[in-house]
Amino acid sequence: MMYDGQVVGRWRVGLGLGMKVYDGELVGIARALTEASRTSLSFKHIWIFTDNQAAILNSYKLSTHPGQQISLQIQQLTQDLLDSDLDLQLHLHWVPGHTGIQGNDEADILAKQAAECPQPTQDSYLSLTKLKTQIKGSALTAWHQYWAELPESKKGRHFRAIHFHLPKLRPPPHFHQLSKHQLATVTQLRLGHGYFKSYLSRMDENINASCTCDRETPAPHTPEHILLYCNKYQQHRHLLKAVAHNFHLPDVLGSKVGLLAVGRFVGKSGAGTRQAYLGELGNTECSGNGRRGEEEEEREEEEVVEGGGWEEREEERRLEWRKAGGLVEE
Repeated sequence: MMYDGQVVGRWRVGLGLGMKVYDGELVGIARALTEASRTSLSFKHIWIFTDNQAAILNSYKLSTHPGQQISLQIQQLTQDLLDSDLDLQLHLHWVPGHTGIQGNDEADILAKQAAECPQPTQDSYLSLTKLKTQIKGSALTAWHQYWAELPESKKGRHFRAIHFHLPKLRPPPHFHQLSKHQLATVTQLRLGHGYFKSYLSRMDENINASCTCDRETPAPHTPEHILLYCNKYQQHRHLLKAVAHNFHLPDVLGSKVGLLAVGRFVGKSGAGTRQAYLGELGNTECSGNGRRGEEEEEREEEEVVEGGGWEEREEERRLEWRKAGGLVEE
């Protein structure tokens, strides 16, 4: 706590093992308001800084949310302070963490010291934030155990060939660098379930599983063939070769740089997309000049901007696919 440029108070309190950092930030805001109400110092402005944006947003939130009990305490303390002095102004501000801001760095040091020696009190409880973390952890552990006990034949032969890690609850951060269109296609390529004749022919015997590229011996229309060998996309394959040491599927679909390169490759060439598959069925030439992929991305972006009506568009797409595959009559 600082007043007129001088530190006038320091506190550290162990909250026990039932709380998370987010809860600690809320408690810190409440403690600052409590100390401000107790002090005999004269002031017209109270500035409270924290590096946790969620704590700031939820401090004065009225709807149900994690840490609501502390938020209600913050709201009551704020009301009491403002009622005590009509000229008083309260400011709750965010500051970036770990950037050399003296007061914030000192607060982090005190928080770490308190966390090393938790001191549960009579008011300690298991917070909703902590409970959610434990539930997620338990679910992930159970999932990993289930996955480990599955026979190899049940784990997806294609996916296991390119991905050697245990399942996670959410994709890695670099997945979010891809557009919605790219992410969908990359995911389908990784799973082997998508607009590939090798997969679709398993559901419809009338679909020829071979690619229509001009190889002497027809090759299966698989993710591996599409990404690594199909000459329709040769113009953009340098995007993949630049990041692949051995140029095989684990290189391009099992690494961060490889996945981002596949995203660019898909965006430029349209490989592995619904549009490319419909072109295959219609015996249209897929020159690999990038327009098919770019047009698909533009269409996706337009749908996001326009909003609404997505159910109708999805139904139209399903009908179009079924017609192209001869599953329904015109």
